[in-house]
Amino acid sequence: MEERKGKKLLRSCMNQLSKITKTDNGSNEALYPVVIIFLGHKTVSHFSAVREILDTNWRNGEYLKYIQITKNGDSFQCLDLITGIYENNLSVFIEQSLVEMLKTDEYIFQNKLQVRLKYILAGEEEAADEYFDLMLDMNLGKKYNLLQTIFIMMDESTAEKRRRISEFLHFIGEKRKNTEDKLGAVYLLSNYLKDGNVLLDYRLGLNYRLVADLILLGGNRGTGSHGNAEAVIEGYNTIKTAAYALVEKPVRSIAIFSLLKIMECLMKENLRSYQDWSKDAMQLSEDLQEKLGIRRGKIQCLEDIFQDHVIKIFPSPSELSYLAYIDENEFKEIHKEKKISFTRLNQATGGNWSLFFEEHYKKELDKLLSDQNFIEKCLTKIEKDWRLVLTYEDALYGLTEDRVLEALEEFSVSESDLTGNTIEESVHSHAVAKMRTSFYSDMIRKLLKLLTTFHYEAEHFLQTCQALEDEIRKEVIDEEDRNIRNYYEHLAEHFLRQKEAEISKRIFRIENDGNGLCRELEQIFGELIASDAIFSMSFEQEMQARLDTMSDEARVMMVKRVLEEKIENKIRLRGSAASYENNLRGIFYLMNKDAKYAREVKHSNHTFTLFHLKRTDCIEKIAIYDLDPLGSNEYCNLTEMAGESP
Repeated sequence: MEERKGKKLLRSCMNQLSKITKTDNGSNEALYPVVIIFLGHKTVSHFSAVREILDTNWRNGEYLKYIQITKNGDSFQCLDLITGIYENNLSVFIEQSLVEMLKTDEYIFQNKLQVRLKYILAGEEEAADEYFDLMLDMNLGKKYNLLQTIFIMMDESTAEKRRRISEFLHFIGEKRKNTEDKLGAVYLLSNYLKDGNVLLDYRLGLNYRLVADLILLGGNRGTGSHGNAEAVIEGYNTIKTAAYALVEKPVRSIAIFSLLKIMECLMKENLRSYQDWSKDAMQLSEDLQEKLGIRRGKIQCLEDIFQDHVIKIFPSPSELSYLAYIDENEFKEIHKEKKISFTRLNQATGGNWSLFFEEHYKKELDKLLSDQNFIEKCLTKIEKDWRLVLTYEDALYGLTEDRVLEALEEFSVSESDLTGNTIEESVHSHAVAKMRTSFYSDMIRKLLKLLTTFHYEAEHFLQTCQALEDEIRKEVIDEEDRNIRNYYEHLAEHFLRQKEAEISKRIFRIENDGNGLCRELEQIFGELIASDAIFSMSFEQEMQARLDTMSDEARVMMVKRVLEEKIENKIRLRGSAASYENNLRGIFYLMNKDAKYAREVKHSNHTFTLFHLKRTDCIEKIAIYDLDPLGSNEYCNLTEMAGESP
């Protein structure tokens, strides 16, 4: 099973949960037209995450432009990430994007005299230096008051990536000496934090969330603190980094623990089914044979095919009257009988009967059985019918019982009274009976193969379930979420208890596969989160409901521990030579000003700026640091900002 199936399922469930969470968004607006530009190939996968933050928090976020610029031979190519339109003339393309924003109604952007270009570039990108030069050479003419900011995303998880980043930072350091008038703010954001923690996989997305927040802080309209935020976050010819702490509704943990409990309960239900099978295997095997239509002397699905299709290929009894006999006396003697052996008939016809039987019965059947289209249609029909009557438990447990497969392997075709009103009818009936036996013999081998496939599918599906559960279980990172685990496991178990058998039947079907399993689990998760109001509650409401035995003060302290721990430890840079405490430019809390924790923060002794967001699903804290030595005209040593090999 593909490893990514579990992560894809988890992401889908998290998205469902996020969509129903009660939020009150869009209280702010972008002050200036903003173009977000993803340079190269390595950062654009986070486009949707950056856009979602800005769209959620800026009422006019839909008017922003998102562009990807990639190297195309010796030139560059632009892609509008919203419209999918390509353009090779970079300056024209960006200017067109700006014009589209500037021609909007006056109330869309309060300040159209200035524009902001925000670049996002991976430090290990092969052509990183060329992309950086491209930014420096951006020339939109004097009609735009342009301020550019570039976010260097530093993935330092391998020695090769660290080498490339170090070379790129050295390049920036050298370039900076001669481009003071062109350079805006440069943010260095590593996935290695100062405290040694590393951001990988989904946690790497936190750095892109930080980028979106920095864009928000630096270009927001309508808050009294905007001027202060812009002065701290933006700038010319400045190197910065940031620290970031986040407390949010535990969407990821809720999804993980709920999914695991759903799968655990379903596997237990499956085990109970096996125990039920084991109690009376003989009776259940007989019942299974009945479902398959295996009865004494005939198998219903084969009988239907033989009577509806096969029997038509043989000659009619009347055609046997044209058989040539060796003389008239033999003809008369034979026709005195109503039943005769093939041997006697062959003697009377001088071997003509054998030739006729071989040509018009046996060869016709062989021809039909070698017709792959016919056989495929037959087996498809049988498979479809059997899948309708067989349960997953039948396939997994019943088809391991020797009784069922032996009943097929040792099947004996019954022959009814083969006597007809005429000798021709009797001979024809006898010939058809022989062909019926041959037809059954050939098709039973195919039915055995089909039943074996059913059992294999059921067995493989069980392994798929276990592999998916194991993959999701690997996503459990923080065992300290015991309260979240206990609370949401209980909710999931209570939900399943009411409809466990029904849900088990939806999941455990012999035609199901890994993709079908994920689709069903997504749907079941959707039903779960619709069953209790807590799943749609805001961050503070959810915490209050889950920790109802904890006082308001204790809940505030719990949040405080996460946000108030030494913020310097969360700096997105781990260069050993960097000293940060004296380089702090500002601390920002991004939260709803009416939240309980906001009131607590206001009464603290810390110097900070409260950035009001109407969203109620999280609280964020950001600290901004300038890396150049304070009170000096010297530049920081950028090469030292890249971490050493761990």
